[in-house]
Amino acid sequence: MPKKEKKSKITETKKQPETPSSPVSALKDGGVAIAVHAKPGAKQNAITAVSSEAVGVAIAAPPTDGEANAELN
Repeated sequence: MPKKEKKSKITETKKQPETPSSPVSALKDGGVAIAVHAKPGAKQNAITAVSSEAVGVAIAAPPTDGEANAELN
């Protein structure tokens, strides 16, 4: 009696979303995106941290009426 051929099972591995290795990434249109964790209401403007996730920024402007956003721009 001939032996049956074994069918190999191909298991698909789900592709994990790539975690950015830096807070800076290139955009398709040639621009650059920077992930920022803004902390309004600080005593002075300063860069407080740089991690693989984002750049921490202290902003002296208060978080009301868009003042902190305007200061960050």
